Amino acid sequence: MTTHKEDLFQGHDYYQIDDLLSDENKIARQAVRDWVKQSVSPIIEEYAQAAKCPTNGLVSIPRSSSSPTENATTGISSDEIP
Repeated sequence: MTTHKEDLFQGHDYYQIDDLLSDENKIARQAVRDWVKQSVSPIIEEYAQAAKCPTNGLVSIPRSSSSPTENATTGISSDEIP
């Protein structure tokens, strides 16, 4: 059984990027960080050691838009993606 290391990443703002982000941008960024800690961090070391890329489950990236088919960051509807 593989033991998983705890994800200890904490965001740093060396270049004051937070000052340029809206509250909505910060919420979206935090949603992605939370998703990575929950879905990617527990498995990524094992995949890295095997020189493979995890493909199962990585399509479940959270959406923070009020529309379930519109990407909050780009404003592109999933219907527009080929």
